[in-house]
Amino acid sequence: MNRSIKSYFKFIFSFFLFGLIIISCKDETIKIVNIEEQEHINNAIKHLTIDELPQLEKVLTAISTGQTSKTASTTFGDLNLSDIIEYVNDDGKESYTFKIENPTNIESPLEFENLHLIKLPNEEGYLAFILRWKPNFEWYSENNYSFQLYNFTGTVDRFDLEYNFLKETIFIDGIIQGGEGKRNSIFSKTVEIECDDTVECTCPGDPYCGCSWESCPYVYETGCSVTGGGGGGGDDTSSGDTTGGTGTHITGGGTSGTNTSTGAYVPNGNGGVITTPPTMSEILGIYIDLTYEQRLWVGNPENEAQAQELINFIMSCQALGKMSTECDNSIFGALALSALLEGDEPNYALEIILDSTFEDYPCQKDIVESVYQNQSELSNHILNVFDSSATVNLTYKVEVVTGDYGQMQYNAINNNLYDINVVLGTQTATDGSDLFIANVMIHENVHAVLGAMAHQGSLTGVTINSGLVQLAEAYTQWQADNSTSDEHVFMALLVD
Repeated sequence: MNRSIKSYFKFIFSFFLFGLIIISCKDETIKIVNIEEQEHINNAIKHLTIDELPQLEKVLTAISTGQTSKTASTTFGDLNLSDIIEYVNDDGKESYTFKIENPTNIESPLEFENLHLIKLPNEEGYLAFILRWKPNFEWYSENNYSFQLYNFTGTVDRFDLEYNFLKETIFIDGIIQGGEGKRNSIFSKTVEIECDDTVECTCPGDPYCGCSWESCPYVYETGCSVTGGGGGGGDDTSSGDTTGGTGTHITGGGTSGTNTSTGAYVPNGNGGVITTPPTMSEILGIYIDLTYEQRLWVGNPENEAQAQELINFIMSCQALGKMSTECDNSIFGALALSALLEGDEPNYALEIILDSTFEDYPCQKDIVESVYQNQSELSNHILNVFDSSATVNLTYKVEVVTGDYGQMQYNAINNNLYDINVVLGTQTATDGSDLFIANVMIHENVHAVLGAMAHQGSLTGVTINSGLVQLAEAYTQWQADNSTSDEHVFMALLVD
């Protein structure tokens, strides 16, 4: 098997722990936060449940269409009530930030949203608005798909709860454009990051990784959770009125003893929960890992468009919060990634195996090889599936087949690998004409491709121009609608 290409798109969202930077709004000088300051900031950020925040119940009643102990349904998505970020700054200003799960208005899986509440003074309730984070794709890819906050390039849009657009703030390398060159404290003041690195060798049977990356790539994983919260104290406090003009005013539910009359309405959304794309405001990190070679391919500017299609598909699957079986089965990775990686002129490794049983049938062996090497659409499908897969083997062999001309067999083996055999019956190999043998092999090859699909899922949702994708989608849909029908029925429809 070509170990340099995995059958699923292992992609890394890796964060690099950075020093927190605070910008003085007065002199705009930069200083590194010392340990005491950092601990003070971390202590000001609390992760709470809705049971610990009874003052927010009236807010949820006002904006939700239904509520359980863990979520509140709204017109813009589901609010996670199990992990709410509370932040109180040095001036006593309070804010609360919710993860928006299953957002209804997101189009790109690179984007994610938070509901942000700023407590108003004098028991006047809260100002509510939605923050939408939109990373720049070129910046994102150049940073090896690391969402680094301090040099964020992209836009942050703010909406009221009716999704009326309020303001767009543009960042380039962490600097607000048109904001007098100030680096916003959102990227320094209210952020917590925890990372965990692991290295795993993919050599089967070699726990000590005693092989080179050319034949056995290492898998590097960096998983991080990034959280934060805030309210007030940003770089622009010019919108400090409390009329609700910069958000949705929700009355009631306040607590006494705080003051948010100045600096509360930060147009750049100071204090939003920043989280790992594409989890749509999930606190937890998501791993989609790349092999070394795949990482190089994704980083090549020439592959940007194709890479983005695959990345968007996989991220959208993760972002929708599907169960692992549903999500994983919808990624027909062996077909999609290999088709894109190989391009029009594939450099296939000779890993499709012709068993030693063909030693007595050299002419028949040539026929079998010509069937999957003849540059037809089917042969390209076979090569894309099996020469590029790390989870499915394909072996051709000759053996006695009772009552048939040939067979396709597949059996689970160790490490979740599947061994698919295409068998040419001994009687067919001995007595069949060249054309008949080729016909039998084509028939069994289609079985083999469909067997691989049954094992790995389909590529539903990817918009790349490939007959292979259409075949995968068609078969998966047909299989769902005709679970008890014989596979030959679909093959007949395919020929028609």
